[in-house]
Amino acid sequence: EQEELDTEDRQRVLNIIFKINRLVKNFLKSGRPIDKKLSVNIPIKEIIENILFALAQKFEEKNINLSKDIDSSLSLYMAELDFNSIFTNLLANAIDACEIGGEICISCKEKNKNIILKVINTGKEIDQEIVRKIHKPFFTTKRDGSGIGLYIVYKIVYLYGGFINIESNHTRTIFSVHLPQGIHYANSNH
Repeated sequence: EQEELDTEDRQRVLNIIFKINRLVKNFLKSGRPIDKKLSVNIPIKEIIENILFALAQKFEEKNINLSKDIDSSLSLYMAELDFNSIFTNLLANAIDACEIGGEICISCKEKNKNIILKVINTGKEIDQEIVRKIHKPFFTTKRDGSGIGLYIVYKIVYLYGGFINIESNHTRTIFSVHLPQGIHYANSNH
């Protein structure tokens, strides 16, 4: 049957399969408990730089100006996979929210034995009603969104004993993730 499809239709089918695959993977991740054995001191700046490198083409496509203020000495005790999930989801959402020529600022600092990671973008303001629902599974405002990404971010941050603040106005949106530097788990079963 694939031989009967032209190149454009074949690509459309593959795109649908990739989207379904990503949705299923994200859904399965949402049920994954934190494995304490995977927690190590991770170098935050190095991981952020690796993710930025992987997403460089998306920045170029939208001509997004990127600024960073990341303390190179910071580390965080958690599973690298979990930090990757947090930062990749927040950054992907910031890129999606930015208009062509927009700006994204990433900062990461230590304050009172907490790591504060901020992802700031100049995209459209998020309505307060949406802010109240944004952490719920399957809630999305994106046409092609699954509503799993931010749910996973909130779940991971909560299970590590942290929290997220969202500020949004007509000029910028700030996602601030607060995570304890040491070992803190919200539920002893995880």
